[in-house]
Amino acid sequence: MDAVEKQPIPWQNRKELGLIKAFWQTAKQVLFKPGDFFNNLEIKDSYSAPFSFWIINVIFIQIVMIIYNILFAKGGGVVPLFILLALSPLLIFIGAGAMHLGVLLFRGKGGFKGTFNILAYSSITSIFNIIPFGVLAGGLWSTILWVIGFKRIHKFGTTRAILFCFFNPITFLIIALLAAIAIPNLVKARLTANELTAQATLKTISAAVENYATANNGQYPLEEYFKYTKPYYLDKILNNKTNQGYAYSSNLNPSGYKITATPSKCGATGTKIFTIETRGKSTEKNCK
Repeated sequence: MDAVEKQPIPWQNRKELGLIKAFWQTAKQVLFKPGDFFNNLEIKDSYSAPFSFWIINVIFIQIVMIIYNILFAKGGGVVPLFILLALSPLLIFIGAGAMHLGVLLFRGKGGFKGTFNILAYSSITSIFNIIPFGVLAGGLWSTILWVIGFKRIHKFGTTRAILFCFFNPITFLIIALLAAIAIPNLVKARLTANELTAQATLKTISAAVENYATANNGQYPLEEYFKYTKPYYLDKILNNKTNQGYAYSSNLNPSGYKITATPSKCGATGTKIFTIETRGKSTEKNCK
């Protein structure tokens, strides 16, 4: 029976495909057809192909995280890109070296370059870190990719590949480090989302109250059940009812208003108390 001819993976054919197309096609293959990908992967002499894929992936993920933080987290919580790029050679080579020690113990046959390739291309699972709880999904999918990669590249049997990935202490160390980095960011993202929702809610209520005053000769409403835009009514979320981790209270009178959003549990559902007053004046302070 004739051997099945290998099809070059897109990233090793990037000069013909172009950088963006080759990266996108390679990412899709690794994530959704890992068996075909690692079957076709040729472990060549140079480290340039897997390392450049790793670098592009770092840049792509970091740009997405920067955009997310600018839009939703006031620009905080992102490691500067130049620091990540400076550390990338250290991270990938040390990570691959540590993992390859386990490969040697399990008598893998693909050499260090094989381990380096598996780790570099599997790094695309870091894209899951963008979504809530993505570190768990990314960690699980990375493990699956490693099982497939070590089986195909290092000629492990299925059982040996699974044992290596699940019981190799280096693997657990890598996953634990990823979790230690990601979990605080997930908690911070939830707090940020709650706070942004609270601020947006206060602005919506303030706009409704101001619209009411405009339509009623400058007189503000006395209570919250007022019609401000047909056919909608201001929903009764005030009087300390909780909405996404925040409780709302109001002080309405004909000459003005003051509406406050307070975390239902300081530090757990939010870290700031937000207030909006007459003519949309906003203030905030840390909760205690």
